[in-house]
Amino acid sequence: MHPIWTLRKWGGWVLAASGCVLTACGGDQGPDARRVELTFATVSAGETHTCGVTTGGVAYCWGNDGGIGKLGDGTLTSSTIPVPVAGGLSFAMVSASALHTCGVTTDGAAYCWGDLPLGDGTSTSSNVPVQVAGGRMFATVSAGSNHTCGVTTSGAAYCWGRVNLAKSATGRGTGPGLRRRPSRADLPSLL
Repeated sequence: MHPIWTLRKWGGWVLAASGCVLTACGGDQGPDARRVELTFATVSAGETHTCGVTTGGVAYCWGNDGGIGKLGDGTLTSSTIPVPVAGGLSFAMVSASALHTCGVTTDGAAYCWGDLPLGDGTSTSSNVPVQVAGGRMFATVSAGSNHTCGVTTSGAAYCWGRVNLAKSATGRGTGPGLRRRPSRADLPSLL
């Protein structure tokens, strides 16, 4: 069972609670402060931004966009409040990193947005989700600083991004350069 996160915002204050944990950040106050309340099933904190998926499958991101589109709302603008990720997709999970964000939809498709090769076969950044190439069904993805890896529903691991940093389970790098599309990870035999 995943914890449920409730996020409430009054002005620039953001309050998140899970069980007995309460954190607050922000600061805009005044008579025109609006209240936003969202309930998250999962959250992921990147270096300077955070993303989460509500219990209804809607992905939201907030924080410092850095002008690279990692909030995924179709802009290059930072936000102190959660903004919905563009595209109307229903997400099961998201993973935020330093320069990009990736997620898996409820139907198993992987999407990424922000900077770096996003796994769509190009080396173009995007401020909206782009589908990862290959048509694979993913169970989960994990966005690293310079690469992303995911596990398919059949248990195969794939990685994309800066391949000299995306090391296989054997600890060996796969050579310099950019991997623009997912390729099977080099996993050692466990027997």
